[in-house]
Amino acid sequence: VDRGGALGRLRRFVADLPVRAGHEPFLLALPQPDVNAARRQLARAAHAGFLDELAALDADLQRFLDAPPGTVRTGTIAQRLAAFRAFRERADAYALLLGMRQERIASALDELTAKARAVVLKGAAEPGADESSGDADQPPAPLADADAA
Repeated sequence: VDRGGALGRLRRFVADLPVRAGHEPFLLALPQPDVNAARRQLARAAHAGFLDELAALDADLQRFLDAPPGTVRTGTIAQRLAAFRAFRERADAYALLLGMRQERIASALDELTAKARAVVLKGAAEPGADESSGDADQPPAPLADADAA
């Protein structure tokens, strides 16, 4: 379809319409946005943002995995698990609104949750491990509750 030619013919047609004295006919042509293309672009941008945030969550959790057994507080890991659940809910909402593919995000969150549980189990397996001992979770990470300090 030759849209340029058709638009030119339409403009000439409008210009030839009878009008009242002192008025000039005109045609305002605005492009119609491609909603589906815009939604795909937004979904790609949101997906990339989610993957970046997952990498940051993984790096935050890795320091607890590297900490000596028994030095990470269970409450600290519980905060991370709550943050993972909130993240998943947000990703689900974006997926619903934008049709975003979330398999990779869900898989990464499952891995993070398993790592967090491994930290707790590693600490519980140590004889004499005291939940209040150690400060491997200091200084508080961005996801830590401000009142926990």
